[in-house]
Amino acid sequence: MNNTEQDAAKPAEVANAREWVRHLANYRDPNVAQSIFEIAATAVPFLALWALAWWALSISYWLALALAVLNGVFVVRMWRR
Repeated sequence: MNNTEQDAAKPAEVANAREWVRHLANYRDPNVAQSIFEIAATAVPFLALWALAWWALSISYWLALALAVLNGVFVVRMWRR
């Protein structure tokens, strides 16, 4: 690409960047209701699977292990943000 082609591409890149800034501005401010929902949607299944795995220990260690591995998904979800 020569200099004239590069110069012609710059306004398009700037316009694209401005579009992204406008689009992402919607996500700049926190939404408390959505935050509470996300925490509940993670913590409730985590605690339920944890209790179920604890109960499953009386039946089978393998069942408890399978539930613990599944519960690992919720642990990652809780701490990734």
